[in-house]
Amino acid sequence: MGSKESIEQSITPETRAKAIKMLRSRQCDALREVEKLLGWESSIAMGDNLMAQMLGITKWQLLYMIFHDKSQKKTNERLIAEKEARNIKYTNYTSSKLRFSISYPTDWKVNTDRLETEPGLNWEGVYEAFRHTVPDSATNLEYFKHQAENPSGQIGAEEAYEKLLEGLKGSAMDFEKFKDNYLKDQEKQREAERRREELNHMQMGYFEVSPHDDADYPSIEVTKLKLIRSTTPLELYQLDKPNPEEVPWGNRPSTGITVDGLHGIKYYYILDTGETRVMTEMPRFFNVYLTENKLGWIISCSCKEGIFRKYKPVFTYIVNRFRRT
Repeated sequence: MGSKESIEQSITPETRAKAIKMLRSRQCDALREVEKLLGWESSIAMGDNLMAQMLGITKWQLLYMIFHDKSQKKTNERLIAEKEARNIKYTNYTSSKLRFSISYPTDWKVNTDRLETEPGLNWEGVYEAFRHTVPDSATNLEYFKHQAENPSGQIGAEEAYEKLLEGLKGSAMDFEKFKDNYLKDQEKQREAERRREELNHMQMGYFEVSPHDDADYPSIEVTKLKLIRSTTPLELYQLDKPNPEEVPWGNRPSTGITVDGLHGIKYYYILDTGETRVMTEMPRFFNVYLTENKLGWIISCSCKEGIFRKYKPVFTYIVNRFRRT
């Protein structure tokens, strides 16, 4: 591979025109061929700035050529989804127990609307939500509860190391290194348990609505909390958010969101439940966190990642019409 200067000097106007034509017609599928055409022989990608310089265009012109169709496709899908959402008939529902009102599509059904009778975790309700998110799971309530209460299996580092070696058929991983990682994982799990217990203790009630039968598993959940201290929406989000290891992708827009006069935090993320390795089959969430005085609200919208763009305007409509009563 020659230097950048020698490559640039060897590019003729005809070569530039041919490369640009390839990018316009085939976009990102043509990138590797364009690199070779420009004399780039490295296995490492040329990079946007350098390729744009070689072609005599700006970086943004290059990116527009590469991603225009994909961007246009996403825009079209968004516009179609927004139009469909506007044509949906919605039902107004008021929860006298949790003291809020909400709107949802008329063909959806309220599955749960309850107050917690005592502080602590309602395992049946949590398991019910889990089964709705992962309906094909063979996990029963008792096993689900055991796994949640004992995420490490209550075994020591030595036993865990032996199980790992057995599973890897004699892999020679250093025990001290393994133990260090194991202890760090245990600390993360303990912190996650602490956050979960704090949220469970504050939970006043739970509401869930979803379609009667939909393979994409769209759902809206509302959790009402009696806060034990003055808590900001950001702090509530930090208490509720899953561990990073469980989230292949997440995004918390800095602008936040305003719902029923309260400014809150919104958080988009994909959750790896361990049920599938296919990203589009994993559940994607749009969560909103609101607080006022000693009350907190978590509005959680979810469906399969592969179909989220279709449901996003529906979720947005529902969230924006949430009202405390």
